[in-house]
Amino acid sequence: MLPHGCWGILNSRDARRTNEHYVQSTCWCLVSLLALGAAGCAGHRGVDQTGEVVEDSWITSKVKSKLVADKEVSGTSIHVKTVDGVVTLGGTASSQAEADRAVQDAQGIKGVKSVVSNIDVK
Repeated sequence: MLPHGCWGILNSRDARRTNEHYVQSTCWCLVSLLALGAAGCAGHRGVDQTGEVVEDSWITSKVKSKLVADKEVSGTSIHVKTVDGVVTLGGTASSQAEADRAVQDAQGIKGVKSVVSNIDVK
């Protein structure tokens, strides 16, 4: 924007053009910042067999829900992390069967590419 002393030099049409250019430039900057911000907040995404984009946070939530709902798994003792559709399970299980069941539960979730088990059996 021009300082107040410069407005007298410009006629009203030039001032209007300068102001419109300033507003247009500002709008483009804001749109660009919003687009970059949205891209940064989108998280990691995977693509399932149908080509649908699935976010890692959605996969993690679904796996945790499945583990908590499964009576054969202590869902609160198993931790879930998802990066690019690869689910990593950690924590503890009371038996190998429980650890295997947790892996099966995770593999059954849409968008999961693979499952890595770091579950300790105690």
